[in-house]
Order: sequence, then C-alpha cells, then structure tokens
Amino acid sequence: MKKSLLTVGICAYNEGKNIRGLISDILAQELDSAVLKEVMVVSSASTDATDGIVRGFVASDRRVRIFKEPERRGKGSAVNIIMKEASGDIVVLAGADLAMGPNCLEKLIRGLSDPKIGMVGARPVPMNGKNTFPGFCSHLLWDMHHLIALRSPKCGELVAFRNLGYKIPAAIAADEAYLESRFRKAGYRLAYAGDAMVRNRGPGTVSDYMRQRRRIHAQHMALRNAVGYSVSTSDMRLVAAAFVSCALSDLKSLHLFAAAAGLESFSMLLGAYDYYIAKDTHEVWRVVESTKEIA
Repeated sequence: MKKSLLTVGICAYNEGKNIRGLISDILAQELDSAVLKEVMVVSSASTDATDGIVRGFVASDRRVRIFKEPERRGKGSAVNIIMKEASGDIVVLAGADLAMGPNCLEKLIRGLSDPKIGMVGARPVPMNGKNTFPGFCSHLLWDMHHLIALRSPKCGELVAFRNLGYKIPAAIAADEAYLESRFRKAGYRLAYAGDAMVRNRGPGTVSDYMRQRRRIHAQHMALRNAVGYSVSTSDMRLVAAAFVSCALSDLKSLHLFAAAAGLESFSMLLGAYDYYIAKDTHEVWRVVESTKEIA
C-alpha cells in the first residue's frame, strides 16, 4: 500500500529558544503509515535567532523549508501560507512551543486511516509542576480537555488533517477550531489520539494565565458568531462533568478547584468584554512569554 506523504507546518514568532528542539523532534519521528515529505516553518517577523536556526536545518536537510512574513498578520495568515505550499496528503500543524515524544506523529496520524475521519487532535500535557497555582490550573485545564475530547474530540496544539486546501478567513484567529468546523460541514468526523502526547508549558503567572484564557475565549466567541461553530470545550455540560471528575479525584485540593473555576469564569467575562465591547478578536495577540521555555 502506498504511504501518505506528510507535511508538518510550524507557525513561529521569536521561537529561538524552542524551534531547534521541535524540528529535531519532528525529523527524528518514527513513521510507519506515512513518509515525512516536508517541514515548513513560517516565521512571522521574528527578530531573534529563529530564522538563523531554521536556515541551519534547511542547509542540512532538504525537507525543511522556511517562509518569511515581513510582519505579523496573525496565525491564520501563517497557516494559510502552509496550506498554500503544502504538498503532503496529510498536514500536521504544530505549535512552535511544543516538545514531541518519539512516536507522537505516528500515533496522531493513525486515526486518518479511517476515510471518515478528517482531522485528529493530540493530547497536550503541561510540563509545569502542580505546586504553583498557575501550574495547578494548567494541569486541570488539560486534564479536563482530555476527558472532554474522549467524549467529543477537540483539536488543538498539535493536529493532523487531510489536505483539502482549506483557507483560514482573515478575521478568524482560532485556526484549529475553524478547521474542525470545515471538516464537520464536509461530512467528516473528528478523532482524538489520547496516546499521542505532546508537551507544552502553561503560563507561569496568574496574570499570564488569565491573559491567555481571555484571548482564547474571545477567539472562540468570534468563531461562533462568524460561522456558527462551537468547540466541544464550550459545552457547559461536558465542562461540568469533566470538572467534577477531576475534583473528585483530588478532594484535598477542592479550594484550588474553586479558585481555578473562579479564575476561568473571570477570564471568560474578560474575553466577552474584548469581543463584544472592545471589538478585539485577538487576531494578532501579545505573546505570553512564560509559556516559551520548553526544556
């Protein structure tokens, strides 16, 4: 059987601390069901060492390509460059601030062997400790994401999908969620690869956590109003069930669960303010620096 060709796309802005490790992780992946055709990095007006590091890979491995955006136009713009240039049958979008295990991509793309599946999401696991409140919140967030995705897949951080040439509209910043909506409307199902674990770093401070969460809430509100699509993590029934399940597994930390719920609610209100009052969809957002130390 002919193997699928795989394009991995990375959207990067000043990712000099992480991009070397991520590209190395990708090139070292063991794949059985696909062949890695290309690794495409879109560097959006990076001013640090990002471009030089990527060019080092370009010089040593013909599969690695770099595309420069002269200014930051939002992640959707960078994703559209990848979608325009990608030649693989399968496209993987990876956040530049991730770390992959040896078989992560194989586990991720395996779901696409089912012709009814259009898009697959991996399982993000934060590398923060739980001994700080922001770390506790990050672990709770992604533990809940995992429980919800097992019931109703939600794709983010690291995703794989069939290359059907979809384009992200300029005003939509929630790129993975928008792609979910396109595949669902085309009659495909979504899948969740809970064993394809990818490491990220949650915000290191409460203010950084809240800034990240309000931005995501505003982006999802914009998506819902633009195309009528809501991600599964916006379903309050699924959210409540996942929250209760996590809380029951750690009754000694109920005060932290309560505080985390309050922080999330306040972040949602701020996101609503941004979208409905300030008319800010966070198409181009301020980087949360404390999430950028992947080590």
